[in-house]
Amino acid sequence: MVAHRLERSPAHKGNCPHCSRNKVWRYFEGFHGDERFGRCERINSCPSGGNVYYPDRTSKRTYLKEVIEVRNKQAFIPQMYYRNIMLDMSSNFHVFCRKLGISNDHLVKWGVGTDNGKTVFFFINHKKEIVNKKVGRYHKDGKRDKEFGFYSMRQPPKKYKYQLCLYGEHLINGLDIAIVESEKTAILASWVYPNYSWVACSSANGLSDGSNGSADRISILKDRKVIWVCDADKAGRSNSSINNLVRYNINHVIMDFFIMRTDGYDIGDSIVDGIKDLL
Repeated sequence: MVAHRLERSPAHKGNCPHCSRNKVWRYFEGFHGDERFGRCERINSCPSGGNVYYPDRTSKRTYLKEVIEVRNKQAFIPQMYYRNIMLDMSSNFHVFCRKLGISNDHLVKWGVGTDNGKTVFFFINHKKEIVNKKVGRYHKDGKRDKEFGFYSMRQPPKKYKYQLCLYGEHLINGLDIAIVESEKTAILASWVYPNYSWVACSSANGLSDGSNGSADRISILKDRKVIWVCDADKAGRSNSSINNLVRYNINHVIMDFFIMRTDGYDIGDSIVDGIKDLL
């Protein structure tokens, strides 16, 4: 099993759950963003006294057994852990989606759960393997909580590593594939426009090809008809994702619905604003 280690030179520190001070909580490697596990740097003034809180509070190993299943030197998230998180549909994102009329069944299909109030997006590949999760916080209006850094599961170098795939890859069927950047947008768009297989690549440059250690998210698109749905900004209209669609001869078209905007507005925002006739 992988031993836990606090991040050595963290670029970002979290909020201490014991003294509520910002940017003093040092995370464990592989659990970045989860304030349950780590140590407060205010050793003298924090009620925690600078104690280290391991992932199960008592053992370095038990929690790993719950969230890591190793097969062929690859790490997966076990079904039991997935099911436990999926039992809770109380996050702000869930509440927001229900206000839009989106059903719980739809959110379950997309692997959206709740962990201590945070929204969890499970990444499930075309083999139905749970390869990763993305965790973050939303406000009640559906906007991201920018005070909380979204994070995925990553293990220390040279150890078992979680993979990444297109979000929604497990739902790809015979329909044309529409690609957006954010998980939220894919979920909303698939509810309003079910005549496409929607997936998210997590960022403007997220449609990677597996080179230089990146995740291979392009090969699943081979021999498929693909639509790249632009966010209304420079990154959404010119990026390595589009370059890879061209480079690997993927049959694709680019749709820019908001050509006069440059503020990052996307098809998910338009759905929230009541615009539901773009496709």
